[in-house]
Amino acid sequence: MKIRLGLLFAFAMWNMCSWAALAGDSDGKPDLKAITDVAAADKAAILAAVRDYQEGQFTSNPERVKRALHPNLFKYRVKPLRKSSQTETLDILNAQWLIAFAAENEAWAKGRSVRELNIVYQDKAIAVVHAVADDFYDVCMLAKINGAWRITAAAWDFHEGFADWKRK
Repeated sequence: MKIRLGLLFAFAMWNMCSWAALAGDSDGKPDLKAITDVAAADKAAILAAVRDYQEGQFTSNPERVKRALHPNLFKYRVKPLRKSSQTETLDILNAQWLIAFAAENEAWAKGRSVRELNIVYQDKAIAVVHAVADDFYDVCMLAKINGAWRITAAAWDFHEGFADWKRK
């Protein structure tokens, strides 16, 4: 895992340096202040989109969830082996289901909160965020579309020790 994150970080740094080289001013030198300002604004917008999604779920606010998600989003989870069949299954949720769930989930959402948001990768058009909540985590993939960051895909699972849809 650490090796994969290290390679992802190295790729991200290479990509950001490539982007900086392309964004040079008239003398061919990169305008690092402009790049830093854009990156900081994008970072805030990326985190705001993921926060809108998670906090929208936890406060039963479907408008916040809708604002955060691209309409073509799919969210995946590998369900563990079932004793009866000994097979894993892929659970797939879509944006419409997640928005509707936000409107109906008050009992589920009660007491849950966002613990931590970390941008794992970011460039000018895409980003990956690891979002940690009380009993589960999301890995969200975002794209900047028409100037707005939206979650386009996600994978999720429960933290170790939590049963499906139940809390200890």
